[in-house]
Amino acid sequence: MFSSSKDTSKDSHTGDYIFQYIDQWSEDIGSEKIVQVVTNNATNNVAAAKMLKEKRPRIFWTGCAAHTLDLMLEGISKLQYFSKIIEQAKAVTIFVYAHHKTLSLMRFFTKNHDIVRPGATSVMVVLKIFSPLVKVLRLADGEKVPSLDFIYGEILEAKNSIKEASNYGPIFHSTIKSDFEVMEGFIACVETFYHGDLEKQDRVVNHELSLYKNKIGSFGRTLAFKGCENKDSEFDPGNWWSTYGCGAPTLQKLATRILALTSSSFRCERNWSSFEGIHTKKRNRLYVNCLNNLVYVQFNAKLFSKKRQIREKNVDAVEEWLVGRVQYIDSDLGLMLSTQAPRVRDLYDDDFESEEEYV
Repeated sequence: MFSSSKDTSKDSHTGDYIFQYIDQWSEDIGSEKIVQVVTNNATNNVAAAKMLKEKRPRIFWTGCAAHTLDLMLEGISKLQYFSKIIEQAKAVTIFVYAHHKTLSLMRFFTKNHDIVRPGATSVMVVLKIFSPLVKVLRLADGEKVPSLDFIYGEILEAKNSIKEASNYGPIFHSTIKSDFEVMEGFIACVETFYHGDLEKQDRVVNHELSLYKNKIGSFGRTLAFKGCENKDSEFDPGNWWSTYGCGAPTLQKLATRILALTSSSFRCERNWSSFEGIHTKKRNRLYVNCLNNLVYVQFNAKLFSKKRQIREKNVDAVEEWLVGRVQYIDSDLGLMLSTQAPRVRDLYDDDFESEEEYV
């Protein structure tokens, strides 16, 4: 959901400035409703995250995994071993596509395929090392499921694949270290999520976690095992916890909230397309408040429309009797609205005043 934006073109983007903006936004929204803040890993954002953790220890700050992987791939490509091969590949590609006869021959022998297949052993090594990271990057940038569910395990798998491709495999397979890191991270997560509530922290770590580990109650059902056999892109761990975690309600709440988080700020880029669609060359004189209001309406209208499409197309007539309200379809927005007071911000004509446009 789009909440607000701010024109910061005349301000210095220091860590304190970013922290003040996020802190004020948290006050307006309500810090109890915020679970996570995602930014890239720039120095000023890291400094802001440190200040945010000190003032609001219950909020998780997450560095964008996609941005981190981009930096990793960029750094690897600058290594001499890889940069030489990449430059050679660029030279070949430029030559082929710059000469129409050569391009025609390539398309004839490759059956209209582009240059994507490796042609030398050294290139195969590059692909073996890069492909695991590219796989994780695509997962972090995906929109099907919250990527935080899978990102940690996928990064470990990518590291092992790279080590095996570099003939370092036997050295790094230490499950003890991995288990220690996982448990340390879990305890830190519990302390953050239930910050200041020692009773709930104790209940999760010292009582309910053992039910999950020892497969007691609903965790030991055959359906619970069956439900998590296929851990593909369609698997939703949060939904699994909602179904089988009722015997450990405190741990269930933590799991469903944490597993619903994202590991990337990629989804926020959809806001940019809304800004670009409204702030065109013909309408580039809109005030910031007016632009913010227009994006607020457009983006959230699309979001509500998407939710409506997920529901059943035909609303049961009994629903009015069950929920005690009448619903109707807004023909302009295509949204299902209620006669009860909607939780939508009021907009007025004054909000949309701007300077006159000149042709």
